[in-house]
Amino acid sequence: MTRSWSLQRRLVIQLSILALLLAVALFLAVRWIAAIAANVNQDGLLGASAISISEQLELVDGKPFVDMPYSALSILATYGEHRIFYAVRAADGGLITGYDEVQPYDGKMDLDTPEYFTTEVMGLEVRATTITKRLLGENASEVTVTVTQTREEYAQIRDNLALAAAVVGAGFLFLAGLLGFPVVRSALKPLTILGESLAKRDASNFRPLDQEVPSELRPFVKSLNDFIERLRSTLTTSENFITEAAHRIRTPLAVLSAEAELAGRDTDLATMRQRIGKIRRTAAATSRITSQLLSQAMIAYRANQRARETVVLSDIVAMALRDTDAAADARTIDFVVDVPRDLTFEGDGIAMLEALRNLLDNAVKYAPEGSEVLVSAKYGDEGRVCIQVDDAGPGIPASDRDRVVRRFERGADGPAVDGTGLGLSIVREVAQNHGGTLVLETSSQGGLAACLSVPSGGSRGIPS
Repeated sequence: MTRSWSLQRRLVIQLSILALLLAVALFLAVRWIAAIAANVNQDGLLGASAISISEQLELVDGKPFVDMPYSALSILATYGEHRIFYAVRAADGGLITGYDEVQPYDGKMDLDTPEYFTTEVMGLEVRATTITKRLLGENASEVTVTVTQTREEYAQIRDNLALAAAVVGAGFLFLAGLLGFPVVRSALKPLTILGESLAKRDASNFRPLDQEVPSELRPFVKSLNDFIERLRSTLTTSENFITEAAHRIRTPLAVLSAEAELAGRDTDLATMRQRIGKIRRTAAATSRITSQLLSQAMIAYRANQRARETVVLSDIVAMALRDTDAAADARTIDFVVDVPRDLTFEGDGIAMLEALRNLLDNAVKYAPEGSEVLVSAKYGDEGRVCIQVDDAGPGIPASDRDRVVRRFERGADGPAVDGTGLGLSIVREVAQNHGGTLVLETSSQGGLAACLSVPSGGSRGIPS
């Protein structure tokens, strides 16, 4: 058995990886939210500062003048070591006061409405706001006030918040992992119980498992029960085959041995020839019964294997006719075949070939010499395929038809013809394995009409 990691270890490792990914996702999410919050906070302070400065603007001798309020810049210095840059510019862009490196917002603006943006001043990334103020008077003009503040402190706040959230989240996830370990063991306990239940079973116990299991394990238990049933069926088939073979073959072999020994002692040539003839007939009968028993065992085995394929019926019929052609020629019997080339069904082609061989063999053995055996096939009702073999033999009385399809049962004319009593039972078993039926009726020639009907789809009616 290939060794592999336990389900418990796999779950723990997979959950740990998931926890790590969640911690990383939490860090990125909090960092993003903190950045938005930091921008909102910084923009609020920048806007308040710019508005405070703009309110101090006035015209002096027709020129813009501002008395910089201390409070306007102190608003921005309430936390950390920020660097603050500002510029007040006239309508023509000329600097009234502040830093010439500070440029105003270059987009469309509304009066008295701050616009926020990120830029660089003296090689430093800054958050900035620009507000436009109209000064009324003899020489009315518009003045822009731009205030900027470096972002390092806010970025540090953002990163610290994100890291703290990630650490707390990872801690909770780690704690959840520790607490989840016994939960995983408890969730997997039904598997352990199921394994112990199977280990306690003896080799002869083929009863299905009927213990309560979680819904996730029900398909597994159902498949296991199906496997147990197939195994039981296979072993039963093997036991039946061994029993039947021992019973049916032991007596002919004993006869062969006794007749061969007596023939060896016999000095009379005529008597010796009689014994040799009996040996030959007994050997042929033993060969037939052995072949039929092996065929039936093969049919039962393939039924358990559930072999299914698309079968072209005309190909199967052609092979079955080739296998019985020599016996038909010996009795000058002709086959009349009417099987459409496009007739197909889903099933076991090998099993169906064995069934057709038995039907044709029966027809050839019981039909009068020089007669015809009709082989036909067609689509029947409800999507079924019907294969029929008609002969001109004595047929089977209606009262015997249910009996002759059982193993080792033969009709009233059976003793006059060599046979084993297994042919029709094999045909019926093949039909049942395909979810079909075998119907015996009187043929148009007065003999037996054997109709084998199976679903063309193959899935309906197939035993599970």
